[in-house]
Amino acid sequence: MMDEDLARRADRAGIEPDYWDIDGRHHKTSARTARALLAALEYREPMETGAPDLPPVVIARAGAPLDFTPPQGTRCAVICEDGAPLPDGAPLPNGYHHIQLSGSLAARLPLIAAPGRCYLPGPIAHGKRLWGLTAQLYALRSAQNWGMGDFSDLGRLAAWAADEGAATIVLNPLHALFPCHPQSASPYFASSRLFLNPLYLDATQIPDFAECAEARALAAAAPLDALRGTDLVDYAAVSRLKRAVFEKLFAAFCRHHQSRADDPRAADFARFRHQQGANLQLFSTFQALSEYFGTPVWTDWPAGYDHPTSATVAAFARDHGDRITFSDYLQWQADRQLGANAGNTVLGLCRDLAVGGSIDGADGWAMQDVYIRAARLGAPPDPFAPHGQDWGVAPIHPQRLRAAAYAPFITLLRANMRHAGVLRIDHVMGLARQFWVPISASGETLPGAYVRYPFADLLAILALESQRNRCMIIGEDLGTVPAHFREHMAAAGVLSCRVLYFEKQGEDFRPPEDWPALSAACVSTHDLPTLKGLWTGADLAERARLGLFPSEVLRRQLEDQRAQDRAALLRAVGRPQGSR
Repeated sequence: MMDEDLARRADRAGIEPDYWDIDGRHHKTSARTARALLAALEYREPMETGAPDLPPVVIARAGAPLDFTPPQGTRCAVICEDGAPLPDGAPLPNGYHHIQLSGSLAARLPLIAAPGRCYLPGPIAHGKRLWGLTAQLYALRSAQNWGMGDFSDLGRLAAWAADEGAATIVLNPLHALFPCHPQSASPYFASSRLFLNPLYLDATQIPDFAECAEARALAAAAPLDALRGTDLVDYAAVSRLKRAVFEKLFAAFCRHHQSRADDPRAADFARFRHQQGANLQLFSTFQALSEYFGTPVWTDWPAGYDHPTSATVAAFARDHGDRITFSDYLQWQADRQLGANAGNTVLGLCRDLAVGGSIDGADGWAMQDVYIRAARLGAPPDPFAPHGQDWGVAPIHPQRLRAAAYAPFITLLRANMRHAGVLRIDHVMGLARQFWVPISASGETLPGAYVRYPFADLLAILALESQRNRCMIIGEDLGTVPAHFREHMAAAGVLSCRVLYFEKQGEDFRPPEDWPALSAACVSTHDLPTLKGLWTGADLAERARLGLFPSEVLRRQLEDQRAQDRAALLRAVGRPQGSR
């Protein structure tokens, strides 16, 4: 039980005192959990200085005059993102502006003016129902790839799907993983959510392949039929082959193009590096350091290498520029291939933004000021995970995110809307609150609690970036959903994620006309059973084998419920359209 002082500090830090789980059970945050989360947040009581309390960023509604009261004796002017001053009382345009304070206090405040709703393509906005395909890109089979699906496979699938009338291809996250640990292959456990996994590259479609006899010889000698014929992707073997070929292609590019100032491909590479800026430099430096030390766990690196702004890291970057440029080259090629194979479906590709990444990855190293080490994201118990969930990914510090004027969030959205017409946001409830599983000083995992996030601000920025990138948003809103959350998301033009298994009224499945209009309907998701698995009960058998049921009673209850669901689904499939 928290005492009054602890409860006050926890509330000021955004730690919720309790929550209701999906079954309606009430859980109170323990004093031990609250203290651990305060330590993870490095919470300090605010000090009274007497100075005006200026916000780190102002979020406003576009299309209306600025509603901001400056400190007494201070004048303010709005400078738009193009550098032009906004006339007094004029409506704010969409964009990233700033407020210039003068008089008794001189300051410059970031100002984000956002629309009220996310982008909706014309057909969706007018109520048309469209369909698409879901594909785990790595699992695509073809006679051309090298043992896992690649961007060329995606292009072929997208072209075929468009011909068949599909409006989109829904992909797994394409985030960068861990080259030195290729078996760590979950797309939802990324090293960086800002960059792409180079293993999705089709090496034969990199322009340097035609110019590099050594790369072609490696490919000709590789056991490609064996790699394509495995039941499961052999990530280690695929990675060894592709990395060896990539090295040859990079060397060929450096010989034939990189050193020539008038070369069009060298100019395109330079443009890409300039556009990606410091984020690419940090990512590729991390890749080179991981390769050098044989591990991405940067806390195990020697002193001085564990922080991106250290003199030691700067010296390493100067001495290993070729390895950094190699990583840049792979990202350049991955970006170009993804764009070239995005297809021409009505909605474009639907990319997937994972809820978080590994603290031991590139983002965790590059952004140590906003990523939390002493807690992990997860979820409270529900019928699919009776023990609760610890996803192992690092949370972002909500107060430090706001202090940075939300720059990390903005960058993340832009990176994942690139070459996409739709963005699916995994566990979209994280815009409002996230379930943190704290780790004590001794390394013990403690019971979790919810931590609040600046929901209104994040939703406004999401709407702005969605409109600017003409990218529709699907929010994966499954699990423990806060009260009225879905209504707020619908009002902002974010599609709800509705799964067949859960759309029931009593013992019957809802007819399609009763599903919410602004929703993305699907049979299953990446972390739910396939339809075949659900039908056969294979998922229940596997969960029993892994000891994931807290009791035999619960297991039998779920098996009985599954039998009822099979019967209900047969009734629903046989029901005439429009009948109840």
